[in-house]
Amino acid sequence: MCKWRSALSPGYHCRVSPEPGSDYCIFHEPGKKDVQRFKQKFYEQIDGDGPEEARNPRYDFRGYFFPTGIVASGGSREADQLILPKEIAGDFIGSEATIKGKASFRGAKIEGGASFRGAKIEGGASFWHATIEGDASFWHATIEEDANFRDAKIKGDADFGGATFKGEAHFWGATFKRHAGFRGAKFEHNASFGGAKFEHNASFGGATIEEDANFRDAKIGGNANLSEATIGGNADFSKATIGGNADFDFKRLSGGFSLTNASIGRLVRFDNPVFHERISFDYCVASGLDLGEGKPRLRGWGQQRSGVTLTDVSTGYSFWRFARLTFEKEGRKHEADAAHYFERMWRWKALRSVSLEEEAPKAGNRRWEKRVFTVLELLGIALILRVVHIELAELNLARVRQTSLRAIYTIMWLFDCVFVRWPTQYGASLLRLFVTWAVIIGGFAGAYTMLILKGFSVLEAPGVLGLGQAITSFWGALYFSVITFTTLGYGDIRPTAGLPSGLAAAEAVLGGIMMALTVLVIGRKFMR
Repeated sequence: MCKWRSALSPGYHCRVSPEPGSDYCIFHEPGKKDVQRFKQKFYEQIDGDGPEEARNPRYDFRGYFFPTGIVASGGSREADQLILPKEIAGDFIGSEATIKGKASFRGAKIEGGASFRGAKIEGGASFWHATIEGDASFWHATIEEDANFRDAKIKGDADFGGATFKGEAHFWGATFKRHAGFRGAKFEHNASFGGAKFEHNASFGGATIEEDANFRDAKIGGNANLSEATIGGNADFSKATIGGNADFDFKRLSGGFSLTNASIGRLVRFDNPVFHERISFDYCVASGLDLGEGKPRLRGWGQQRSGVTLTDVSTGYSFWRFARLTFEKEGRKHEADAAHYFERMWRWKALRSVSLEEEAPKAGNRRWEKRVFTVLELLGIALILRVVHIELAELNLARVRQTSLRAIYTIMWLFDCVFVRWPTQYGASLLRLFVTWAVIIGGFAGAYTMLILKGFSVLEAPGVLGLGQAITSFWGALYFSVITFTTLGYGDIRPTAGLPSGLAAAEAVLGGIMMALTVLVIGRKFMR
């Protein structure tokens, strides 16, 4: 008997007799062989000719060294290639086989499972429009050229774990009826799963895709797992539908990442990811989001606070807008507040760099905000041109507009920081609000006190006895600062003319603004 032994199935024994002068049969002989004799024995096996004890099962090709390609598209047996029936009854076993040419099963129907575990296909592999009724296993298989599984149907489990695709991998429109596993697979070029249908889970944990990963319009009924995956190009999940959880805890993502118009039924997980390229989350819908335990949060620094590292300003705005909407849907108010803070912060960064594109919502989805911004832009540009006396004909209009907008948005950003971001963290922090109160009141009281100590007549108490000493100390100045900030204006103490009156007027204006912000923040925190 042939001495070939399977590393995957130790109990398997080849039934074909060895060739003269060899320990191996014509199928397992690794060297050069008689092609015509190989074809004769091959057809005897699949036709069921000869005694059963002297041949292997019809479609069991474990460990075979094929001198030519396998074609499952019909044709003449006199051709230079091996011809398989278009419909293969039972299982097809090509585990540990070495196929020198192209393995083509285009349009074939395999009524059982198909196993290419550990196989080496030195040409391309085509399963275009093929149907595999059972499981399909390409575990640790190697396909040297392009792999084409367009519109293929695999009705059992699909196991591509540890497989190596050295050419392009096309799975456009493929259907996986059960679990599809690509854990640890290596794609040396693009991996295309656009429009593919995964009726259960799709696992790409630890996979390596050297170029782009395309899942546009893909439908995944269960979970999508890309934890520890490495993607050298872009990852496109735009318009994809994921029914379960989506784990995007990439080990490395070198290109862009798009979830535009994607729909995720349950939780989206990012665990401290780093995104350097442009990423779009516009109109993505998810039922949950996980950025790591206790993240995002308002206090802290950098990545430890947000759970994600972003470098592109448009990406930052798009991501945190998606995060805020998702947390609000979950009812996680503290995380929604933190996401709202980061969203506004990145929005201003994007506006200052004039990098928000027209289709991205510059000021939310409210029309009146867009109109206000447009009017401010036009007025600001006109003012800058008037002040610096620039003739329009002298400069490139696009550059003038960009420079002017950057200046306008920088000024508006400063007002935003002074009156909204720093005092209240965009309405998310009552503590920050009351600290701001204390800083303003104490600061103005200190200013009044400093003027008093330098001999200025700052505060007077007309017609009121017994207050002369009080208004010469810090505590008297603090009392005056409180009633000025809160705009009570008792009239028992008033500032003298000049600088003291100017300081009091400025404090009253700030106090009015802060009181309005206080009402808004309290209403937002306790009335929503």
